[in-house]
Amino acid sequence: MKKTLISLAVLAASGAAMAQSSVTLYGVADVWLGSSKVEVGGVGIRQAVVDTSGVSGSRWGLKGAEDLGGGMKAIFTLEGGISLDTGASGQGGLLFGRQAFVGIQSGLGTVSLGRQYGAYEELHAAVDHNYAAFTFESNVGVAANGIPDYTVRINNSVAYTSPVFNGFSGKVLYGFGENKDTPLVGNSSTDIASLHLKYANGPLLVGYAYQEETQALGDKNTYNLFGGTYNFGVAKIVGSYHQIKNNTTKDREYQVGVVVPFGAAAISAGYTHSESEVGSVSNTGQGAAILATYDLSKRTTLYAGALNMKAHVLNAANLTETTKYGVGIRNSF
Repeated sequence: MKKTLISLAVLAASGAAMAQSSVTLYGVADVWLGSSKVEVGGVGIRQAVVDTSGVSGSRWGLKGAEDLGGGMKAIFTLEGGISLDTGASGQGGLLFGRQAFVGIQSGLGTVSLGRQYGAYEELHAAVDHNYAAFTFESNVGVAANGIPDYTVRINNSVAYTSPVFNGFSGKVLYGFGENKDTPLVGNSSTDIASLHLKYANGPLLVGYAYQEETQALGDKNTYNLFGGTYNFGVAKIVGSYHQIKNNTTKDREYQVGVVVPFGAAAISAGYTHSESEVGSVSNTGQGAAILATYDLSKRTTLYAGALNMKAHVLNAANLTETTKYGVGIRNSF
């Protein structure tokens, strides 16, 4: 889907050479109407809601590229999240909380610096059910059954993304915590390392990802992901398996899903199960979600979704159960 509303092309002469540059404004506006209930220990109130980002995170952004010659380009992306129900900025009010980076791109790959998606998240989004829906996918709450979920966007990071070689590609990223002088941290900065390797060719995509997050007291949360998708034409299946651990806790999670298209419409569904072990305590979490979409055009989609999730968030004694259902509209520009 093309997400371009404005594209400005500027030609600048430098000697006998001509360099082309472009800046594009793009975004997604996604809002849904429905019902939401979160129960903790069996206590909760159902509410009617108009909420943001049922399928895709609402956002706006600017991205650009400048031809430097010799097959090289300078690139940048500035992208901020929006809560469509209130108009507030997402990601805690950050102006460009989703992405903010600049880099150099060539036939040898791309090097970029700034606030960026981790390599782990990029593979996870590719193998997650219900298109990694912002609201209507079942592992959002289940993934935090024990150890906190992995960091999606990584500050102070430098990344290298390889070109595609016969279907194979990869990415490595390192985020500097920049907090060694914080008393709680001491001499160890809370750095994050992230990488993925994947193969995508025809109907098949398979990959592996790893992320390591140093904690304030010196422990490390490590995340391993194995996942894949296969498109049979009449249906697409997706699945992944996560292993997460630190010095005290071990978690395991798997999720499976299917997408069945019907022309401009599609129905997708997914299931997630997780287990967390810390000492003698063992907790489980599970979730299921279903999503129906209908493309009115290349830019506009109607959808209806429902989900149910149960988990002992961060191994809390009380069970948290979340149920949501609603209808929505998404417009990409």
